[in-house]
Amino acid sequence: MIENSELSRHVDDVLRAVGNKITKEKIEKELIDYLNKKVPMDIAKQSVVKKYGGDICELRAGVQKKIDELKSGEKNADILCRVVSVNERKVTVDNQEKKIFYGVVGDQTGTKPFTAWDDFNLNKNDVIMIHNAYTTEYQGVVKINLGKGASVTKESPDMVPSIEYKGKLNECRVADFREGLRNISVKVKIVSIQERKINVKGTEKKIYSGVLGDETGKARFTSWHDFGLKENDRIKITGGYIKTNRGLPTLNFDEKATVEKIEEEINVTDRKTSISELTKTGGGFGVVVDGIILDVKKGSGLIFRCPECKRSLQKGVCVIHGKVEGVSDLRTKAVADDGTGALSILFGREITEKILGKSIEDCEKTAQEKMSTETITDELTDKLLTKNLEIRGYTLKDDYGITLIASDAVLLKKNAKEEAEKMLEELT
Repeated sequence: MIENSELSRHVDDVLRAVGNKITKEKIEKELIDYLNKKVPMDIAKQSVVKKYGGDICELRAGVQKKIDELKSGEKNADILCRVVSVNERKVTVDNQEKKIFYGVVGDQTGTKPFTAWDDFNLNKNDVIMIHNAYTTEYQGVVKINLGKGASVTKESPDMVPSIEYKGKLNECRVADFREGLRNISVKVKIVSIQERKINVKGTEKKIYSGVLGDETGKARFTSWHDFGLKENDRIKITGGYIKTNRGLPTLNFDEKATVEKIEEEINVTDRKTSISELTKTGGGFGVVVDGIILDVKKGSGLIFRCPECKRSLQKGVCVIHGKVEGVSDLRTKAVADDGTGALSILFGREITEKILGKSIEDCEKTAQEKMSTETITDELTDKLLTKNLEIRGYTLKDDYGITLIASDAVLLKKNAKEEAEKMLEELT
């Protein structure tokens, strides 16, 4: 049964909402009747207020709950808790800059993140009673919000014991990055970083993106806060999360994350993987596969692109800009197989020139002499078909599957006799 002091608080709340139309004793009796029928306090209060013609919007006192009892969509919740951490940042609301506060609060049952839209003078380790909070959910985590109607009172420190943050950290390596992985703790080295500006809900915002990595591979990252990161920094990121774009995992972290400089040596390498594993994981950045070229596809060789949108032209026509004067380019679209699976491969101009052993200008001259670009495709086919290559790059995923966008390719000169003997051993 609810304690008398707690019940009295809710009785006073209902009395205010009904405008003193009935006595405290009557309200208390009706509330107890509802509670005995297992009706939640907030519903009981609303029922009494409606019965006597009051305004439920006038109800202010929330139902006190433990941290682990909070669900998304709570309204008018009261929470006795300790401040585990508190930070501040500036946001733009209705074209005006506003300071908000965020962090973690907890009690004996757990911890939850919070956001306060006003300055309640919160300090780490304060024991507080939050009145009239509401909750939302973000990425599967329930968050406590102190909005316009909320208030905070400081309480005795002995009312809530010391709390340690109970959020589950996922300690991982770069090779473990998967869509939906959150609250990540990872040690990495910054390979490259660039600052750029984006538009977020009409407001210009700086973000920092690039490539990071460890001994297991590389990945793209986006930092939504300026942590002062530089190329070759070795850092520990705590509180990041993974989002994928076209199958490519990207580590995201913002001002809620912790970023520490570390002295630990980190050697960044590309990740050697099989095609079956790459397909299973959905792709990756900085990956290396060994495969035999089984097919050189139509559309390889000397092509012409739209000068506006860079799309390849079909008989001098761009699907967006119509008939245009094309700009020449080289590419190779192929299929590689490593015995565990097959994968589409795309080589750009530089690698295609290396494979052919001649420049794009030489290819244009050859095509003019032969009066056909097909001669370049034939040369590529002769150079690549049945050849074993080590290919490195990153993947992109679409409705047709995964394509490895190559950054480099090297011909592997393997001993045919040794390979045949190895295959025979595996078969026996």
